[in-house]
Amino acid sequence: MWPHLVFAAFLLGASGILLLVHMRAWGRSQNEQLDEGALDFRRRQFRRRMQASAMIGVVGITVVVGLAVTDPLMTAILWFIVLSLVVWMLLLAFADMVSSFFYYSQIRAKHTAEHASLQAQLDRVRQREGNGQAKE
Repeated sequence: MWPHLVFAAFLLGASGILLLVHMRAWGRSQNEQLDEGALDFRRRQFRRRMQASAMIGVVGITVVVGLAVTDPLMTAILWFIVLSLVVWMLLLAFADMVSSFFYYSQIRAKHTAEHASLQAQLDRVRQREGNGQAKE
């Protein structure tokens, strides 16, 4: 029984810490001067992460509730709910990973194109001015 309670306390504590961290990150995002696309990405990320973090706490609560349940059917239903929550958390984590990958890939592509443009401008200036060497 004690290991179950310790595990449940760990899950509840982790959930609380994660919720706090996500709320602080969202607060910082709102104070930054972000464009609409970046703010939308952060808003959707915040929702996914808050939902997953809260579900960790719900799983912790169900571990404690599971100790009090003695009916086999109710126990099976309870653990089916826990399994469903864990699967949903995994799907949220996967969605967060994919969303972050595509968002930062777009940013990387923009920066690469801008870098190439600036490099081309620099090459033209260097060719025109003799690469910084004194002309004779």
